[in-house]
Amino acid sequence: VTSEEAKAFYDENPEQFAQPETATARHILIGFDPSDSDEAKAEKKAKAEKVREQLVAGGDFVALAATESDDPGSKDKGGVYTFPRGQMVPEFEAAAFTQNIGDIGPLVETRFGYHIIKVDERNEARTIPFDEVQTNLVQFLAMRKVQTAAQEYVENLRSNATVNVLIGDK
Repeated sequence: VTSEEAKAFYDENPEQFAQPETATARHILIGFDPSDSDEAKAEKKAKAEKVREQLVAGGDFVALAATESDDPGSKDKGGVYTFPRGQMVPEFEAAAFTQNIGDIGPLVETRFGYHIIKVDERNEARTIPFDEVQTNLVQFLAMRKVQTAAQEYVENLRSNATVNVLIGDK
């Protein structure tokens, strides 16, 4: 596969090299169940506000995520998620893509509970430059050529084969 072939594929398939807008955010979830009473929800909201106040006062997000968060997917990673727009529940996503980077935002309520969010980084949507994908693209196209050639070879063998079926002891 030549660089020209790779560049032609790149130019003809721009959607394959598009990266959506992403955010990297830390969060602590104080979860609630939809069946929780109003009183139970109020207690959990108060707990979330207390944790948020600790963070605003300079508390260690990683340590507080490990001890306070109800999100098993991120609590052991300092509460960190990196995600594209459209992956999270709308309320969480709205905060992650609008609040100031580095700030501890106000509580965000979702169907999962109360989230305390700190946005670490946002990246604009972009097309990955050809120079960044060229090596992998050449390898991908080469493998595709090998697979096509192997399929054609097998089909050729099948179409030109003569099969004799012997019945009995002959």
